[in-house]
Amino acid sequence: MKKLVYVLVILTTLLRASEEVPAKEEVAKLYVATFNRAPDFSGLNYWTNDSGLRLSQIAESFFDQPETRELYPSGNSNRSFIQSVYANLFNREPDTAGWNYWEDELNSNRFSKNSFILAVINGAQDNDISHDKTILENKTKVGLSFSEAKLSDMNDAKSILVGVSDDETTITSAVMQFGISLYGNKSSANVAPIANAGEDLYIYVGGEVYLDASNSSDNDGKIVSYEWKENDIVLSTKSSFYKSDLSVGVHTITLIVMDDDGEISSDTVSITVEEGYGKI
Repeated sequence: MKKLVYVLVILTTLLRASEEVPAKEEVAKLYVATFNRAPDFSGLNYWTNDSGLRLSQIAESFFDQPETRELYPSGNSNRSFIQSVYANLFNREPDTAGWNYWEDELNSNRFSKNSFILAVINGAQDNDISHDKTILENKTKVGLSFSEAKLSDMNDAKSILVGVSDDETTITSAVMQFGISLYGNKSSANVAPIANAGEDLYIYVGGEVYLDASNSSDNDGKIVSYEWKENDIVLSTKSSFYKSDLSVGVHTITLIVMDDDGEISSDTVSITVEEGYGKI
């Protein structure tokens, strides 16, 4: 009886959501669940503004996409599909009872795969064992940050969600690696922070440089995160640090700072390393 009541509650929520014009957050969750990636800008814009479809219809349409057929080929079992969706959404396997239940529902065609995804999304809760709701909210926020930055690369859309969990710091780490602002935190009146990576530097190979962001500022709040990168490699997440293993040549180091409203700013410093000994 409890299981029946639970299913009826989810179905009622599902049908109610399907009648409404879908919000970006709802469609972003579908991207996470189905594709295990952030929504690309053009795709999310189409589904939420141009398609004219309800949420349930969008979920169904997702299964007509080449990306879905590649992820879940015809020989893929329902049990494996359920496992993938739970991993995409909650970073975990389903509990045994739930796994068996949903497998039976899908095998008997009482639920379609797209309806199952919506039901699991709407049923996400936090408890003593897992923080499913928080994890999904964090992944949604990161996904929307990606889309709002007008990014569309599919590999980047997947990689930005890697490591996102119920820990709030994983959200900051995810968006900062792409140098984008955090969705939903930015006040319309917010003044962007000012990143200051310091003056260009010159050293001999084997010498040591001091990289310092202390002159960065935020006029209407505070800077909460720092990240120093060369290309895609993170060198440090401290406001200042020493670097001594640079090869001969010119190195462009990027400083990315985030303020307490989730807005990001960046600056670069050039380090020229020449043959010789000691510091210039």
